[in-house]
Amino acid sequence: MKPYFSFQWHITDECDQRCKHCYIFSGGNYNCLKSMSWQEIQDTFNNCLDFC
Repeated sequence: MKPYFSFQWHITDECDQRCKHCYIFSGGNYNCLKSMSWQEIQDTFNNCLDFC
């Protein structure tokens, strides 16, 4: 099998599922939900491209 690189990209806290196993909501500290701006998304994506 050919090696590959993968990563998990957390873009928003606006999921409405509130799963018990989720690291965002498991501690009950979800009063301030945050999302990345379009510029932050582009910058992060470009950083990942540079890294790869």
